[in-house]
Amino acid sequence: MKKLILILALVLLLCSCVDAATKIGLDRINWSHSVPVGENITLSGGYILGEAISENTISVGPSDVYDFTTDGTADELTLMEAAAALGGRGTVLLAANDYQFRGTLTVPLGVEFRATVPAIYGTGLLGGDNGFVTNSTARFCITNATHTAVKLTGGSKLTNIDFYYPNQETNSSTPKIYPYTITLAVSGPQWPAHVSIMNCHIVNAYDFLDATLGHSHLVIDGLVGTVIHKGILVDNGGHGDIYNNIHFLPHYGGQTLGNLLINYICSNMTAFEFRECDNGIISQCGIWNAGSGIILSGTNGLFVTQCIFDYVKSPLVLKNSALNNIIEDNTFVSMQSNYNYAYINTRIYNSSQRAVYISDTGSGGNIISSNVIRSGGCGIYNNGPRNTITGNSIQFGFVNSSYDLSIGINNLAGGSDSIISGNYMTGGNRIATLGITTYSSANIFGNAILSVSNGAFYDNAHNIAKKRITNNIGINPMGDLTEPATNPVSGTTYTNYFGCPVLVTVSGGTVSQIAINGANTGLTSGAFTLGPDNTIKVTHSGDPTWTWTGL
Repeated sequence: MKKLILILALVLLLCSCVDAATKIGLDRINWSHSVPVGENITLSGGYILGEAISENTISVGPSDVYDFTTDGTADELTLMEAAAALGGRGTVLLAANDYQFRGTLTVPLGVEFRATVPAIYGTGLLGGDNGFVTNSTARFCITNATHTAVKLTGGSKLTNIDFYYPNQETNSSTPKIYPYTITLAVSGPQWPAHVSIMNCHIVNAYDFLDATLGHSHLVIDGLVGTVIHKGILVDNGGHGDIYNNIHFLPHYGGQTLGNLLINYICSNMTAFEFRECDNGIISQCGIWNAGSGIILSGTNGLFVTQCIFDYVKSPLVLKNSALNNIIEDNTFVSMQSNYNYAYINTRIYNSSQRAVYISDTGSGGNIISSNVIRSGGCGIYNNGPRNTITGNSIQFGFVNSSYDLSIGINNLAGGSDSIISGNYMTGGNRIATLGITTYSSANIFGNAILSVSNGAFYDNAHNIAKKRITNNIGINPMGDLTEPATNPVSGTTYTNYFGCPVLVTVSGGTVSQIAINGANTGLTSGAFTLGPDNTIKVTHSGDPTWTWTGL
């Protein structure tokens, strides 16, 4: 009898443990669905919530079976009611329909709005009417000029949505301003982490995504369309974000040369701007006809790779102490290769344009590697310390003869201790080209500079000290070099910091001694060969002249 009681007690204990474990699991995934599986309900807006497919999925939209009407209720409110019917995390499936937005749709924690028909890019050109087909997909038709259309909270997601704005006046340089299409939002104590936007399409948005609220692990994959002013703005510590396969194509309704709206987009649209973000990746994105491509401002550890910049005035900028970012395997070109419908009436590129622009002395430790650059007044402009510029192919002359010099790599005074190596530069068929210029103590080695009309290398600082210039095709041997001083200062030791032997010829003046590597030569004039890092000191009472020639 005692054994039987003991066995029953153990069975009851095990059952209570299983029940407790089940409750813990349910609490963790927060499924508290209010619609029984297999049952339909009608929302106040006349939408039919179709059969609940599972305990966390529900469908909404017009139906031939259920007489669909909106009865005047704003569609974003009806969609929020559908999300609320889930009772927690889950998916709202949207049937193909033109959903009219008058205010803001706030997507609850962990809820996905997914269209059952993929977002379409239209039957013709991007922008304008975009081949508009009524009720062809889940299209959010946005007309409110004072409200954000969608707010995304933590763990929420949008998939296959088409965001549609009314046509702009195409021959106006002052487009109508709308708020950001999407912003991030706090829900209770939950900050917006793990938010996703997947396979969506934009038509005529003024500004698309405002992600300036602190967040982490935002994922956007598969986004394409027309943006007038700002594509994606990220600020305030965005951490670990992923931006993949995003394409901004401001080809507005087939408008042609001289169109004021196209000119506005080409001058003012910024595709991506990242501020104070870290450890994110921007990959396989395309930007056509824009004022700015990607701006990295105060970022740390962002990786930009396999992107294309086509006819962008300022393709890629690092500024405000942008540190340790990697710019690798991108393409910068100046001509449209695949699209014929966007034109401008003024030249995009001139001698002041830079494909990669490291603007300030606080932006250091970045890697600019393996990019193809076929455009810009300057290929890579570096004004930050300890940056590595390596393996880039900088082709053609970038500008024609009516503009100033086109420079492959321009290393400014702030670019001290940077490494410039393994780059290939060619002037092509342009006539005003120059390979590498430097104002500071960079290490320049292993580069190939060919077919440049105005010189392979120029020392703008007129100060050779602390420069390392070695094993460069087209530079070494260099021939006539810029002397470290116009005339040797008496008793001053000068070092050959070039990577090749240098012939120093001293003549004239009143010279009492010439020393090579600290040893007196017994001569007061003549030609002396200095190996790399060898020194020369001229002692005199009257200035001699000298020349330095690379051997």
